[in-house]
Amino acid sequence: MLKIVKLGGALITKKDRDREADIKTIDRLVLEIKNALESNRNLKLIIVHGGGSFPHPVAKKYNVHLGFKTAGDNKEYKHRIRGFTLTAKAAADIDEIIWSRFLKHDVQSLAIRTSSIGLAKNGVIIDMFTSVIDKCLENGILPILYGDVIFDLDLGNSIASGEKIIYFLSGYYKPDEVIICLLYTSPSPRD
Repeated sequence: MLKIVKLGGALITKKDRDREADIKTIDRLVLEIKNALESNRNLKLIIVHGGGSFPHPVAKKYNVHLGFKTAGDNKEYKHRIRGFTLTAKAAADIDEIIWSRFLKHDVQSLAIRTSSIGLAKNGVIIDMFTSVIDKCLENGILPILYGDVIFDLDLGNSIASGEKIIYFLSGYYKPDEVIICLLYTSPSPRD
């Protein structure tokens, strides 16, 4: 049995604070995932998480979503390339926190950089080097992917959100279930 679990960026970070992880919530989720894996030895999971307050402000500042090939001049091109690399670093930073919490709670896992295994065309993921994920699953290692920037054949780069990653992986792996963990805030009485 294979399931894909998404940990939403707003859930695992404090969206109102720049680059602050919600360790208490992350630990709770990690322990719930650990319990599920220990309760069902046939269960295989792929974790995909968002970036929340880590990469989003950087990507916005540098217009990363537009891709560096669409830059109007060399100065803008260099600006977007810098944004691409800084966004990748910020996404990796929150992933490092997530991965370390899994390891702290004795869940054998491996962080897999989406920017290193994925390729897009006009904003759509068209390929991922899934052999690394396969090897994790074969060996009882929990693969952890995350929203990231990736190279794009048309745009130069694009953003591979957790949802885009799940869409691609679902087509490839045909999971029994996709579980989305997100932060729900109830609407205000006037909504």
